This record gives sequence, structure tokens and C-alpha cells, in this order.
Amino acid sequence: MTAVFRIELNADWDRDYNTGQPHPAPTLFTRSFWLDPLEVCVGYWLRAEKLPAGVSIQINHQHICDLEHIGAINIEVTDAVWLEKNIITLSMKYPTSNLPFSGLILEAIPCE
Repeated sequence: MTAVFRIELNADWDRDYNTGQPHPAPTLFTRSFWLDPLEVCVGYWLRAEKLPAGVSIQINHQHICDLEHIGAINIEVTDAVWLEKNIITLSMKYPTSNLPFSGLILEAIPCE
């Protein structure tokens, strides 16, 4: 099904090395995104072409998934997002200084 819109989430991330935690502490990547009300019913899907092993994803402090192996995701996150400002957090078990993921998007898909 064709998306009503999509938000590319591959840039504008803030990085926190969690320096106050016992070593090795996870690296946290956070980013905000905004959702406006729509005139149609939609469900929201988080998709990624590639995520590293050991990543944990939260949206608005709600756990979305943990990946044990490198891979792609295609997860409905409708219940985790809300109108206006949202925060997505990726926690990496293995500290890194660069963005170790690609093709991360949020899509609004029309309801059936």
C-alpha cells in the first residue's frame, strides 16, 4: 500500500555516550519528529534497511523492539506515536561514534 507520507529519520540525531553508567555503557541516539493531524485514517510503520546487532528502539519512552542480529525492521508503531512532538531513541549495546543504521523511515499507511 502507498504511504500517505514518510519521514526520513537518517539525520539530525543527538548522541549521548551515557558516560555516567558502568563501562561499557550503551550509546544513545535520540531524535524528535513531528506528526500533524491528517484527514484520513492511517497506521504508522517504522522501517529500516539495516540496524546493528544489539540495538533497542523506543518511541516516546515506549519499548518498540530489540535486535539481537544485524537486520531490517518493518514494525507497526501506531500505538507508540502521538500528534505533535515525538521522540525516538536508539540504544546501542556497543558504543559507536557514527550512525550505524540506514534507511530508517516512519511511514503513514492508510487504514484498510
